[in-house]
Amino acid sequence: MAASHLKTVLSNIRCLPGCKCVLRVLLCAVCAILFWAGWILRPVLWSNVHPPDLQDSRLPPKEDGGTRIPKLIHQIYINYSLEALPATWIEYRKNCLEKNPEYEYRFWDGPAVEEFIQKEFAWFWSSYQSYTYNMQRVNAARYFIVYKYGGIYMDMDVNCKRPMGELLDPISESDTQCLFTSSDPVGVSTYFIACRPLSDFFHFVLLHLEQFDKYYGLPYLTVMLGSGTLFVTSCHSLYLDKQSILVISREEFHRYFDSVFARTWHEWDGHFITWIYFDLYPALKGIVLSGATWFLILSALLVFAFVWKGWRK
Repeated sequence: MAASHLKTVLSNIRCLPGCKCVLRVLLCAVCAILFWAGWILRPVLWSNVHPPDLQDSRLPPKEDGGTRIPKLIHQIYINYSLEALPATWIEYRKNCLEKNPEYEYRFWDGPAVEEFIQKEFAWFWSSYQSYTYNMQRVNAARYFIVYKYGGIYMDMDVNCKRPMGELLDPISESDTQCLFTSSDPVGVSTYFIACRPLSDFFHFVLLHLEQFDKYYGLPYLTVMLGSGTLFVTSCHSLYLDKQSILVISREEFHRYFDSVFARTWHEWDGHFITWIYFDLYPALKGIVLSGATWFLILSALLVFAFVWKGWRK
């Protein structure tokens, strides 16, 4: 009875001239987008099924690096020496050191990072050299440095508002391995990392780096998925001991720090994607939501009209 009634209702629906052609084009476009997304994300999907062997001999056997987060700040910029940094970043660095006099500071330029990778992680040197984009090297370097030495990594465009100890000292006394800031809209960010040395989580991250090193269709996706924020987010989703990883909100982070998000590494696609998300989307959000609401209401009314018409027959 219900099936015959539904058939009657559907038979009453008539497309306008050209409607079927438009629907077919839209369907083909959606299928093409899904196929493209699935194709470029296949390394990520496969790695979720086949995580690497944590006893991999490329890294030394796991050691206990201590339970505290060292009072050590790392910053990386492989294109400049410390003296050649933009004036704003030099001011940020000076401000952070003044607010945290008990912290040791290490700046890593290109030659220092290369020497470190060759000396401490020679197995990764060829992969480091083969990266297409410098930002991939910066991302990988921060993970190896934080794994080896622990402490705090922060981007050059992060400025300190308050002493770090107010945030990190209580955490350092807990069972937390590492601290990250949440990313918008999902996942974890890597512009600020606080971690113990030789942490189990970054041991896990380092063994995923080569597995995720693929071309993902666009420069922005290749950087983000291959070694950036989306890569670490994927590792976090795979990692079993999530209770030992603390992810604070961006609001909590901004109680202690400012970040201008310079995005100096973005190419045309990165600028376009961030423009859509941070500029266009907020502007159209209200209109889109209103349009979607009216669309759902009109669709419901049309369905009700067809059902009512079929029922009366």
